[in-house]
Amino acid sequence: MDPSKIFGAGIAIPGHFDYDSQTIISNNPLWKAFNLKEISVYFPFPFIVNNNVECMSLGEYLFQAKNSPDKFLFYHIGHGLFCSFFNAEQLGIKNNYYIGEVGHTVVDINGPLCECGKRGCLQTYISESWLIKNARFLFHQSSSSIFRSLVDNAEAIDIDTVIKAYELGDPYFNTQIDLGIRLLSVSVANTLIIQDIDKIYLNSRLFRHDSFQNQLTALIQEQLNFIPTKRNIEIEITQFDDYRGAIGACALASFAFLIKNKHFDI
Repeated sequence: MDPSKIFGAGIAIPGHFDYDSQTIISNNPLWKAFNLKEISVYFPFPFIVNNNVECMSLGEYLFQAKNSPDKFLFYHIGHGLFCSFFNAEQLGIKNNYYIGEVGHTVVDINGPLCECGKRGCLQTYISESWLIKNARFLFHQSSSSIFRSLVDNAEAIDIDTVIKAYELGDPYFNTQIDLGIRLLSVSVANTLIIQDIDKIYLNSRLFRHDSFQNQLTALIQEQLNFIPTKRNIEIEITQFDDYRGAIGACALASFAFLIKNKHFDI
């Protein structure tokens, strides 16, 4: 492809982008080395950067237009938890880095110490990273752990291993995941109390498991039953796609360099 015909590129990042330093604001040390200033000198076109879940929600709105309303929540439960509060009338980069960080809402003030420095954050109960972390701890600490029959070493444990342990009846993870899903349902329902939206998207590898899908949607509805005349809000468990963030980055570039560009002419 001729680089002169590229209008710009989008980058979907975990965390938030600091436009002053051109770096990623994240608790994950892996991203400390990212610096857009150093990257962009090798390309003849501009870049635009945003949080990966914000990009996913924009991708849903632009590329799945028939199914997407103008206002919705897009929850992503992966290594952490983040929620995009999407409103088509307010598109753009958010300056408040706290917006969307639902994984760091405290659900138990005496809970586990989160990497953010607080105790009992939601993500310590239901995020992939914490479920895997706890599974690896059990592998090392318990000779009778079910994980020893599933993998040869702790590093081989991933979220699919955790789900398998749940299906096999591991007592710790049956309790932990059920609790995490209940706490997540409370978080989603609480968000609906303060946000006017028409749909909820839930995106996670965990929810490829039908039992988790049914459990979560039922619990969310249960939380909302205190208003008997409520209108039903559609809840969609998305089909998990490893490339959803990349597709969202394409949506970000399309919006920034084509849709907003009044002088663009195909």
